[in-house]
Amino acid sequence: MRARHPFAVVLSAACALVLGVAGPAAASVGHRSALAVVAPPACQIASPENITGAMLVNNQIVNGTWKYSTGVACGGSALADIALYEELDFNGVKVDSKLKNFTGVARNLDAITSSVHCNVCNGTWLFKWGQILQAPSGFMFTNPPAGCVVLQNGLYQLCVQTKTVVL
Repeated sequence: MRARHPFAVVLSAACALVLGVAGPAAASVGHRSALAVVAPPACQIASPENITGAMLVNNQIVNGTWKYSTGVACGGSALADIALYEELDFNGVKVDSKLKNFTGVARNLDAITSSVHCNVCNGTWLFKWGQILQAPSGFMFTNPPAGCVVLQNGLYQLCVQTKTVVL
């Protein structure tokens, strides 16, 4: 059985989310030609992680707590909506995940934060983060930054990051 790349897994899940949720919303937009081909608000995506409280006992890292977050902060006009996803895998097994779906509310920023305790922390930790940004009315995404793709003719921008930490 072939192993799936984490980026592909998060990308396919996020695409399914966008296509499933965005269908009715896109239908209500009207003619796509009315959208301006200008950049929507400039946004920063943050996905920090750190482990705290861990101690070394008998050559094992024990009693740590991973804290990790993902978020979007934009300047100027508010995005039409934001959806966020984060996941933490330990030695190839998912131990935590959170999804904050579209809310239907325009805003400039949003974030989710998680904490996961590990009794024995030695091993491979894989963080996966995804952000879906919906362009404000009258705008469309063009020229996505690295790690992002544009979907539905510029109405959405999907960004995915992964990070592996071996303790």
